[in-house]
Amino acid sequence: MEKVNYKLFVKTGDKLYSGTDANVFIILYGTNGKKSDTVHLDTFFHNDFEQDQLDKFTIQCENLDEIGMIEFWRDDAGIGSNWYVETVKVVNQKTDEEFIFPILRWIKAHYHYKIVHLDTSLPGDDPCKEQREQELFEKRKLPPQVRHQMIIRAECIIYILASIKICVIKGNIKVSSALGRLVSVTVSNCELRRGEMRGRRERLGTINSAIKLAIHIVSIAVSSAVIVVVVFVVAIVVIYDIFRNI
Repeated sequence: MEKVNYKLFVKTGDKLYSGTDANVFIILYGTNGKKSDTVHLDTFFHNDFEQDQLDKFTIQCENLDEIGMIEFWRDDAGIGSNWYVETVKVVNQKTDEEFIFPILRWIKAHYHYKIVHLDTSLPGDDPCKEQREQELFEKRKLPPQVRHQMIIRAECIIYILASIKICVIKGNIKVSSALGRLVSVTVSNCELRRGEMRGRRERLGTINSAIKLAIHIVSIAVSSAVIVVVVFVVAIVVIYDIFRNI
């Protein structure tokens, strides 16, 4: 039985938290009706499938002729098991033929994905109709992605802080008299925005927004503290000059 080496290139996406520590397995399907054994994709002393990383593996099996389809899956082992895959490329090292399998999706744990070469089959001729229908069903049932409720509340705090106008006049800090109205309007807007929430948002967007909001809050707090310190110092200097001239 003739053995052939196939070089496998797996490209993990560059999205936040797209790398995985899970165990990944794959099966190659040839156009001659044969398939490889289940292969555990793992390189000793190397952290595979990190964010924006291209991993290379060698699979030795009987000659599959052209690779028409791959089947791969992962488990939920490790701390970070989420995984976003861009592409998988298989190269027959005997003939140098390349076979590209576009993935471009988040990979769920314990779900077997079957992808045909170039993913170019028509819906009616798709050999993986059940998988296509399942993915369409999941897309239909998911509502539009919106901000998490905690992010909305954080934005409300930002709006309130941004609405406060601190004026330094003769050493006194005066808050705009319109603050009450601004807070009332802001809270009403926040309630409306919370009422519009219908679903969930990917962790990527939520974390990025939270970081930006936290930085914004800290910058406002620091600015306010600096103003208070400056006013305090100016007041002390003025009082000192007054008493010195008496």
